[in-house]
Amino acid sequence: VPAQTLAAIPFVGARQYDAISNVPNWKDWAPRVALVYDVTGTGRTALKYSVNRYNQARTTGIAANYNPLLSQTAQLPWTDVNRDDIAQGERGCSPYPSAGCEINFASLSANFGTAALNEYGNYPRTWNLEHAVEVQHELMPNLSVSAGWWHGDFHNLTTTINQAWSSADYTPYTWYNPVTGTPFTVYARSTAATARPTRNLDTYDPERKDVYESYNFEGRYRIPGGGQVFGGVSIERERYKACTAPDDPNYVSTTAGTYNGQALCDDFKNDIPFRPSFKLSGTKEIIYGINLSVAFQNNSSPVSSRVMTVTRGTTRYPANCPSPCPAGEIIMPTANFGQTTLTYALEPLRATSVERIVQLDFKVSRTFKVDRFTVLPTFEVFNVNNSDAIISYITTNALSTSYLAPNSIMQGRMYGLGLVVRW
Repeated sequence: VPAQTLAAIPFVGARQYDAISNVPNWKDWAPRVALVYDVTGTGRTALKYSVNRYNQARTTGIAANYNPLLSQTAQLPWTDVNRDDIAQGERGCSPYPSAGCEINFASLSANFGTAALNEYGNYPRTWNLEHAVEVQHELMPNLSVSAGWWHGDFHNLTTTINQAWSSADYTPYTWYNPVTGTPFTVYARSTAATARPTRNLDTYDPERKDVYESYNFEGRYRIPGGGQVFGGVSIERERYKACTAPDDPNYVSTTAGTYNGQALCDDFKNDIPFRPSFKLSGTKEIIYGINLSVAFQNNSSPVSSRVMTVTRGTTRYPANCPSPCPAGEIIMPTANFGQTTLTYALEPLRATSVERIVQLDFKVSRTFKVDRFTVLPTFEVFNVNNSDAIISYITTNALSTSYLAPNSIMQGRMYGLGLVVRW
């Protein structure tokens, strides 16, 4: 980003920005290594290993993020004191309204005129190192099984720190879980700190972690005379650690705007379960050229957080809040909190999922040939078991009257008829 100088204008004072070089200047290798070993020498058992580095793809967007001179507008109220239809005044004028100070600058952001609020922290590229081990074995003719392990570990994870704030700007305050009544500590930012101009620094946190691991077990059988059966089980989990935040001891989570607090910022210390999934499918010609395909799945649904969202001076504990929770009391007193709202996690964000997706589908088809025409009629049934599992909730905010109310469910059983004609 080159050096830039602009003269003062009514809304913004004179600005001068030094050049920012090497935004970024990365030269990172991305090696890939894979090995395969025939364990018995018969071609029936294969041991596979791979280690790969995947660099985060970034382009010129990084430089654009730190260019302070982007187009920016603001709307301000004004009073035409001298009745000349011209808005007169400049930032810092007083009193408003008066001749020569007809524009009310009170609502104009302290950062107006600087489009990029964040400072480039010369952070290195984020990358992921992935290991994989897999064993494949032919148990008998037409039947093979495999087992695999995958492990991904992210490095140089970035974070944003507001340099205008420090731990001295916060005071501990006790909140209560509205579901269980359990007390926990949140941190109230002072009103003076909240009013300071934002000075965000984009950097990286060497203590931040993101680790993914998965185990897969699969089998495949080729049915004599045509057709096959495939099935498998996978279990996986991802754990995250973000417990370094010199600007906010509430510790923002991977979900923007939601805070973990000290108790939930490290998934490696919390009970984050593996999420299992199971699939079984097969296809076979049963009689008279009729093909039957069946698929069954029992999968983990998306994770679903449990939070409490509080508005300063307004939100109260519910009347049925368990003791020692102070039922009916204002949760976030205006005299204590500079933040206007806070959303706090009540459990680890990856601890709970929506309802499991259990579904059975099947399809019947038959190919007919008439002269040069090929006709393929099909009959399908989706969700044979007519599952009504919840896919999403209206809200997972425990203080809302719509807490855990279903927002969407699986589509019910559906029938389909199809016809494909080729010539």
